[in-house]
Amino acid sequence: KVFKLNNMNERKYQIIQELLEKMFEYAGHYPPNQTLRETKRDWYNNYTMTKEAKQQWITWGTSKLQTEMGLPRDRAATEMQMLDITFGLKSY
Repeated sequence: KVFKLNNMNERKYQIIQELLEKMFEYAGHYPPNQTLRETKRDWYNNYTMTKEAKQQWITWGTSKLQTEMGLPRDRAATEMQMLDITFGLKSY
C-alpha cells in the first residue's frame, strides 16, 4: 500500500506540474526550453493572461483531471478553480 500511495502522490505532483506549465502556455509566457522550477515564483505579480485564455486553460485542465485522475466533472472543475486561486495568473 505504501508503494501505491507514493506513486499516487508522485502522479498528482506530475499532473499539477503539467497543469501549471499549460497555464503558462495558454498565457503566452512560457518558453518551451524553461522548466517550471526556473520561472519566477511570484507569478501573480509578474505574469498575466486574458480571461479567455484562463477559461480555455480551466476547461482543458478539467478534462485532463477527469481523464488522468478519474474525477467527476464537477470535482475536476472545483480542483481547477482551487488551482487557479492558489497558483493562477492575473487575468484581464
